[in-house]
Amino acid sequence: IVGFDITSEAERKKIADRAAKFGTKTFDPITEVSGVSREEYELRKKRLQKFGIKETKDRVMESVHKYETPYDPEVGPPEDYRYDAIHFYGITSAMSTKTIFQYFSGYGATKVEWLNDTACNVVFADTFSCKRALSCLSLPIEGELERVKENNPTYADRPDLEMIVWRKGKACEGHRMLMR
Repeated sequence: IVGFDITSEAERKKIADRAAKFGTKTFDPITEVSGVSREEYELRKKRLQKFGIKETKDRVMESVHKYETPYDPEVGPPEDYRYDAIHFYGITSAMSTKTIFQYFSGYGATKVEWLNDTACNVVFADTFSCKRALSCLSLPIEGELERVKENNPTYADRPDLEMIVWRKGKACEGHRMLMR
């Protein structure tokens, strides 16, 4: 299913109404991406806060395997951001184009552009499909929006900022991923 924005208020209402009508659960990105229930996720988050540990992009990256190609992203999102593509980071040598397409199955991925051994751009049929994949397969990294706004004030007023900064992705073949 492609061509519509699932993050719009009208689509969210349709999803909630459909779930109520058929007695099903609505999609929860926290459960999908983290692999634990929302309650467990919130407990873990409170535990981290209790000990003064904040989840940052760098902490997420510490859990990603050490690669031969070092991780060196720029401070903020690129100026020429492509709204029909997701930049996918954290790939291991065992992952192939087929693996990437399987990861994004059901979201309308049309092409994989390999950048190096650990990163690629996944191109979608349209911007709505790209946004849907990003929304469903990743979660915001706590503090990443604030970090980008602080380091690069020109991004502070961008309405799309949440969708173009680094986000932690659902594990792919047991490996942590980053995407934007």
